[in-house]
Amino acid sequence: MRRLAGLLLLLIGTFLTSAPTLASDGRVALVIGNGAYKNAPELPNPPNDAADMAAALRRIGFDVVEGRNLAKRAMEDKIREFSHKLDNAKVALFFYAGHGLQVGGKNYLVPIDAELERPGDLDFETIDIGLVLAQMESDKRVNLVFLDACRNNPLARSLARALGTRSAAVGQGLASIRSGLGTMIAYATQPDNVALDGNGRNSPFTTALLKYIGTPGWDISSVMRHVRADVVAATSDRQVPWDHSSLVGDVVLVPGSTSPQAVAPPSSAPASPPSQPSAPPPVPASRATSAVPAFTNEVLKSEPPLGQLPTGAAVLVDDGTCPSGQIKQVIGGNMATQQPRVRSCVARRQ
Repeated sequence: MRRLAGLLLLLIGTFLTSAPTLASDGRVALVIGNGAYKNAPELPNPPNDAADMAAALRRIGFDVVEGRNLAKRAMEDKIREFSHKLDNAKVALFFYAGHGLQVGGKNYLVPIDAELERPGDLDFETIDIGLVLAQMESDKRVNLVFLDACRNNPLARSLARALGTRSAAVGQGLASIRSGLGTMIAYATQPDNVALDGNGRNSPFTTALLKYIGTPGWDISSVMRHVRADVVAATSDRQVPWDHSSLVGDVVLVPGSTSPQAVAPPSSAPASPPSQPSAPPPVPASRATSAVPAFTNEVLKSEPPLGQLPTGAAVLVDDGTCPSGQIKQVIGGNMATQQPRVRSCVARRQ
């Protein structure tokens, strides 16, 4: 009997150690920070950025694949591990801090052992961001990408010298990436610009992202607006975080009811942070839902995050997007059930 019990325990242990690991709520993240470059000056912040972001994501329920100061083979192994965990994932997130460069409109992440002395080195020494995106977009899910990879890069300059007359193909910062449906890509600064590494433990972009990403009830677009305001203020307008989104509904990483207005932007930030280019415009009044929603009593200046507005309820938002004499009406919406919000311009109530 003892031998049988011992065999049973051994079989159970073998199953548990060999079974694939998935986040309990289907959230998986890949977090990489490269700073200890062998052929370029060291970047002190990216390993800290990755460590702190990985910890923050674990706190809000992500299964995190983490790597710091990775050579090319190690980066590929982490991407492969991440791709294995994506089966059945509902939310996939990729965060990268370190050197990146664009060549011919394509973006590449730079491992710590990269040497770029001739044009042919690019394919063998770097990681095409498209490789990671292809894994994330292989199935229908919410994909969030954060690239703190626009730092001033001496490897890009040496590659430009090697290209000679074709040096114009090596751009400054990162190029804008075309993504599939359900993906948001956030950059530490606007395309074709260089971001700051920062003087503290974290870069300005990661500092702001860590501050807001765990805020209960906030949609990811609200998170990015506050990140943008903080970075603009911290860098005296030299760095403006940018994002490209094809999300079709609100994405709330931490359930709750905290309003975005509850956290005021820094006093030095502009009164109205730049709006997201991907924000959906209100639909014409003729397309308003025929249902009779339950209105809240308050007229808001901006849309409430998911969780504050029930599916059958509506709120009026006076954000200036509708013609004179009209106001925007926002009805419900629930990302979990794939039900988008309905936006329309309606007559102002007297």
